[in-house]
Amino acid sequence: MKATDTTIPIVGIDKKIPFKEKLLFSLTPGLGTFYLAMISTWLLFYYTDILKINDAFVGVMFVVVRVADAIITPIFGVYLDRQNTRWGKYKPWMLIIWAGMAVGGFLTFCPVNFGQLGNTIYATVTYIIYSIFISMNQAPTMGMTASMTKRQDDRMTISTQNFIWTVVFTLLVSAASLPLINLLGNGNQGDGFRNFMLIFMIIGIFLILVIVKVIKERFVFSSNENQKLNVKAIWDSLIKNKYAMIAVLINFSINIFNGVRSAIGIYYYKYFFNDTNMMVIVGTLSLVPMLIGVFFSSVITKKIGVKNNILLMVIITIVSSVAMFFIPATASGKITFYALYVLGGLFMGFAMPAQLTMIPLAIDYGEWKNKTSSGGFFGAINGFTQTLATAISGGLIAAILVIVNYVPNVTQSTNSLIGIKFMMSVLPAIVISIGLVIFGWDMTDKKHQEIIEELNKNRKSESKDAQEIKNRIIS
Repeated sequence: MKATDTTIPIVGIDKKIPFKEKLLFSLTPGLGTFYLAMISTWLLFYYTDILKINDAFVGVMFVVVRVADAIITPIFGVYLDRQNTRWGKYKPWMLIIWAGMAVGGFLTFCPVNFGQLGNTIYATVTYIIYSIFISMNQAPTMGMTASMTKRQDDRMTISTQNFIWTVVFTLLVSAASLPLINLLGNGNQGDGFRNFMLIFMIIGIFLILVIVKVIKERFVFSSNENQKLNVKAIWDSLIKNKYAMIAVLINFSINIFNGVRSAIGIYYYKYFFNDTNMMVIVGTLSLVPMLIGVFFSSVITKKIGVKNNILLMVIITIVSSVAMFFIPATASGKITFYALYVLGGLFMGFAMPAQLTMIPLAIDYGEWKNKTSSGGFFGAINGFTQTLATAISGGLIAAILVIVNYVPNVTQSTNSLIGIKFMMSVLPAIVISIGLVIFGWDMTDKKHQEIIEELNKNRKSESKDAQEIKNRIIS
């Protein structure tokens, strides 16, 4: 790490980093959530109902592109952990990736009229570009978190603000995107998607320029230290770190759960309840209770611990999801559906802040155990699991729609409706059950504190050694 004068309080270790820096940096996950939510909520519908692309092809494309991401994203994360530029280690890549994601999102949702084959080719190319940028965005962001501050209270503040912004942007997509798309399209949904994404492309690029200008990299490993790393060692840092594996699997289960729900939602509301306005209502009913849950999360986590908090969320989510399968398409059924969504959102709110602390904790554990930093790689893996979950959920929905003989914009058959009900209820229950790996979590607050104390002791020793060497050179 960079040599520092140990007689001066160090921002990010002895002093908190500025609030403005934390607030602006915490915006980045919210922006990422917006673009990811646009894929999970709208992209399948946009391709099948607006661009008129074959749904089977779309399902295959979702999965194939994510396979490419599986190769590219971890390699990019390893590269980030090994390189430096004259403008910084992570900041330049944040600017490139977030600007690319904004442009890619606009192009993806920009309707064209090139004919069936032309539309398919255009959709494939733009989706590949969009998908790669989304998969890579968490690598520099996670690395930047570790390089900005080593204080746990700073990280907790950033994580809390991250979640709030994530909820805001999720609510924007789930509750406000449809009315805005219809308004901006003036009756033409294709034009509405294009204009909606154009506005957010401009907003996104402006915000990332401001964020990159304000945030600071304070703790960056030198190139000499990073040369000692190799791909096998980086992969081992994940595979041999059980806390990282548990955190990644839980993140994957939550993202695929949300991806399935988001992708099938418009079909469920449109064809089962014959009410597309439910999308706005459900978006609000799921996120408002989640915010209430977040407010009480720290109290609940302190009482029952991270493990039991997440375990309770998984169990409640499984039970409430399965119960949705038996809801009738009636007024009382709709009310029951709303109630189950509120229940699920509340317990998800209890658990999410606790879940967000797991990856940073796993990074600390890996640094303590393996004496290396893999923030960029863990960020890349985290981003990959999000996009992989989106692809799998979209692919599953597309495949099942084919199996149940779904036909757009007509009254659905009994088999089609049963399939849509299954995808809204039982399928999400199956995927969230992956979260039961939380049974293997045994990291206590005491154990974590001991790790942090030892890491801080090592950093002070390294800083002192570096200063002594510098003094000898000067003398």
